[in-house]
Amino acid sequence: MSESADKSELEQPLAGRQIGYLLEAPDRVGANLAQQMMALRDLGAEVTAIFMTGDPATASLDGVADHRLGLKLPKKALSGMRLRLAWRLRAALRNTSLDTLVCDQYKAVTAAALATTVPFSGRPRLYALLRGFYATDSRSRQRVYRLIRRRLAGIITLTGPQRDRVLSNLDWLPPEHVHIVHNHINGEALRQQMLPRQNAREALGIPNDAFVFGCIARFDPYKRITDLLKAFAKVAEKDQDSRLVIIGDGREANALHAEADSLGVNPRVHFTGFVSGASRYMQAFDVFVLPSEGDNFARVFLEAAAAGLPIIGVDGGGTPEVLQDAAPIVPARDPGRLADVMRELHGIGDGERRNRSLHTQDRLETQYTAAALKQQMMRAVATSTLSQDVAS
Repeated sequence: MSESADKSELEQPLAGRQIGYLLEAPDRVGANLAQQMMALRDLGAEVTAIFMTGDPATASLDGVADHRLGLKLPKKALSGMRLRLAWRLRAALRNTSLDTLVCDQYKAVTAAALATTVPFSGRPRLYALLRGFYATDSRSRQRVYRLIRRRLAGIITLTGPQRDRVLSNLDWLPPEHVHIVHNHINGEALRQQMLPRQNAREALGIPNDAFVFGCIARFDPYKRITDLLKAFAKVAEKDQDSRLVIIGDGREANALHAEADSLGVNPRVHFTGFVSGASRYMQAFDVFVLPSEGDNFARVFLEAAAAGLPIIGVDGGGTPEVLQDAAPIVPARDPGRLADVMRELHGIGDGERRNRSLHTQDRLETQYTAAALKQQMMRAVATSTLSQDVAS
């Protein structure tokens, strides 16, 4: 083999590989999925995005995938037994040359397993991409994963704590077949998309002289926004200039509005509702707080770090691994301790707060890089099949 061929193989070790991503809909391609697909392309693989529903032409995939394919099914086809979905997917896969199919979340995993149960020429290896921290907690799902274990080449998780949880729930899985692939941060690119502080505050209707604790989250129970409201109520008793801005919406919205009212902090809590491209407004905040006990790898931490904000997280989900020593981590479901740390960051002064935010930014931007993501993806898709003792 020539020297140039050796070099090419080192730079693009997945050259010749055909890898697909089975996704729910074109509007569900988040940054972490796009990053994984781009990493595989950089490694030399040809990547195809397959959408179970929706029009694939509407997906923003420039530089993300080489090909796009749509099964064009209604959303109801993703429920129940998914036999129609499996049949349509099987037909589509037989007309591709994919050697690997990464299935995003449970619906895609089960559909692909059904579609490929009966062998056919060129049947791809299947990987389950499980992004939720609680993705394997359900007993019914545990039974399904055991049932389809013959079809799984491996499972991709986002953090070590999630990997440990998967291995605990699916104790028949060999540890070497459960892989960690972190999100990554391009701080400079994120900063270029963010509004300057004054513009962001004007857009959100926040006074320029206020000290703002900010949170961006979906209003689900495990996000524990209730703890943030209780903590802020304690902070607001003494720090009269403080405000809390919460960007997001969800099923707990009415309850959270009522709680803010009952705590007497409604005038100083600004619920913006859902805001498209919420990270653009990060620089409106002075401190970013996410009290979630069940986030796996909250990308919003990376966005807050890119904005140069001090961060507060809680001891739950994958947060301790994501933040490590980059930011304070308080016990979950402890509004009193959360309030203590919020007061501390309010009171330390601009210079020290800036030093802490720079430490957080440097720590996260150094660790969660595109190069690290590529190495993790390379290790994950190198696994060919589960061992015989698992499949038997």
